[in-house]
Amino acid sequence: DIPAECETTDDIPEGWDTPMIGTYAELIAKIKAIIPHADFSNPKRGVIEGVEWSIEIPIAGPLDEQQTMLGINIRGADEAAFVAADLVTRLGLRAIDTGSEDGTIFPAEDVLEGLQHWRSVRDRALGT
Repeated sequence: DIPAECETTDDIPEGWDTPMIGTYAELIAKIKAIIPHADFSNPKRGVIEGVEWSIEIPIAGPLDEQQTMLGINIRGADEAAFVAADLVTRLGLRAIDTGSEDGTIFPAEDVLEGLQHWRSVRDRALGT
């Protein structure tokens, strides 16, 4: 997990070692305890579906192998960012918001910042 005092990736101390956060099996059990309708029937990914959004959680290794990170891909409506922030918080973790301009640690004060920035980059690339 990312040190509590870090607000962006620039704040992460040089040489910091990412700690183990559990096996995929343990993480899946915790996620399902928080969001019972999370679907992990596909061995390669889990999906949490909302009305106009989804969250995908890639499974990139054996279920019994210790992990140092967990991917969370947000798609669709803004509500997905709030669900992801709640999930990360309830798992007792912090994450790097890869959609943000400055490597903000998620969840940040503005939960939507990274999602909105990613959308603006996408829209510019698509000319929309």
